[in-house]
Amino acid sequence: MGEVVVGGLLGGRDVEAVDAGGRESEQDGRMRGDHELRTLRDHLLEQRDERELVDHLFARLASEYRGGLPGRELLLESTLKSLLALFSRRFEAHGEGEIAAPDRSARHFADFTGLVEQHYGSHWSIEAGAESARARPPATTSAHARELIDIADRNERTLMVGHTFEYNPAVRALASAIADGELGGIHYVDAVRVGLGLFHPTLNVIWDLAPHDVSILIHILGEVPESVSTRGLACVQSEVEDVAYVTLNFPSGIMAHIRLSWLDPSKTRRITVVGDKKMIVYDDVEAHEKLKVFDKRVDTIRRTDTFGDFQFAYHYGSIVSPYVHFEEPLRLECLHFAESILNDTRPMTDGWNGLRVVEVIEAAQRSLTAGGARTPVDMTLSSAAPTPASLARAAGPGLT
Repeated sequence: MGEVVVGGLLGGRDVEAVDAGGRESEQDGRMRGDHELRTLRDHLLEQRDERELVDHLFARLASEYRGGLPGRELLLESTLKSLLALFSRRFEAHGEGEIAAPDRSARHFADFTGLVEQHYGSHWSIEAGAESARARPPATTSAHARELIDIADRNERTLMVGHTFEYNPAVRALASAIADGELGGIHYVDAVRVGLGLFHPTLNVIWDLAPHDVSILIHILGEVPESVSTRGLACVQSEVEDVAYVTLNFPSGIMAHIRLSWLDPSKTRRITVVGDKKMIVYDDVEAHEKLKVFDKRVDTIRRTDTFGDFQFAYHYGSIVSPYVHFEEPLRLECLHFAESILNDTRPMTDGWNGLRVVEVIEAAQRSLTAGGARTPVDMTLSSAAPTPASLARAAGPGLT
């Protein structure tokens, strides 16, 4: 299911702190985040030594997330696993009576942890899944994703997938620009997610990287692609594609193209959206100006019988990088998960969100196997889901 959150962190409401100018400063935001994390720690843990350990783990998590040193992803995953294991052990140490209502957060956490251990254990090795805090087992299918949704619904539990990019403030600003009509009608979208590695022995580049861009595209466009065409190439391993080109066709007529590669000299994470009024580029690798709006377009002049009168009007306007207050997407995701549990609301990236992405990836894989044939996305299992447009436009906890 792309990157599946198998556990969550519980925190307080994301109360906005503002400076005299009405805008939250970076320092205030970080202090607020630290306060929420301390609240989380005190809510879950009582013993002094455990609080100190959690303090250390959260500090390490924040440090590694902000940094870009080698081994960053491995350390992030191991730290998250440590936190999950610690909280799970803590809840298991309590009796059922101690974690029952009114402490719904503890009860939900314990139930969700049990669901993961019991249900996933019957499908694939939990030890194998524990190799990554962001579980992406190759055996996961749309049927499996739908089964998890049904289990969570029957037991009135909150199921959320870790499509972290949807919580990125720059991606949300991009979605708003499209929804508000700033770009005009959308012609097409081009996405690039390439770099050198990391190679997998059995999982191809589509299953590894495409879920990120598919989730972003569904989020910003508010619709699910109806068909997919995929071509791929296995350069390093004979049967595992490490380069792929995925074309998505949406019901509105928008076409999106995704280039994926583990075999590229430069790390690129970029999405370009071209409208009939303006164009916008989202560059996740860019440190500060992650969004750039280009006031560029081409207009046609009315055709005539005279060749000299047949022209195109090229408009070259300004390039603007709008201010986007950055907050760590992983932190926003965790707070959103916690508040969805505490307030009994549906998360923005709920189980249906994950199911849609898996359905698209499955179609991309079928197209790849069929030599690039245009393949319809089978949305039978997600047909009962809330519309993605309502989910993308909805304001979730901590995301208003």
